[in-house]
Amino acid sequence: MGALQWLVHNACLTELARKGIEYAQRILRGIKFNKVMVKKLGKKEFAHEVWLEGMKRRADTVAKNGKKVISRKATQLSDVTEETAKKYIDEVAGYRGKKVQNPKRMEEGVVRIRKNTKAELSIPKQEKNIPKNIKEY
Repeated sequence: MGALQWLVHNACLTELARKGIEYAQRILRGIKFNKVMVKKLGKKEFAHEVWLEGMKRRADTVAKNGKKVISRKATQLSDVTEETAKKYIDEVAGYRGKKVQNPKRMEEGVVRIRKNTKAELSIPKQEKNIPKNIKEY
């Protein structure tokens, strides 16, 4: 996506969000959460928005040594169904063992996310307790 397309896209999303369109508000909330967490983690040890081989999936953050992968969801887990929460967890776990599309962003010799890597679902501070069955999953 070019710079002009990106600006138009974000301007449209912002306008829709102002009009109360919920999906646009959720997208913008997710973009903001992602930016905050990228800044918090920094770029020395982590690569952000890492495309996996085939360019069909993107991990939010991967440790450059391949030992940790993070997926972020700007949501309250108590507000989503159990099925959706489990899909979020399965998604990040599914990045294990996947090849990285552009390994130049990783440490030398690292071309994939390790099979035994730590997979982490990053969520904002929760307003309510996370349901027990989700914690155990």
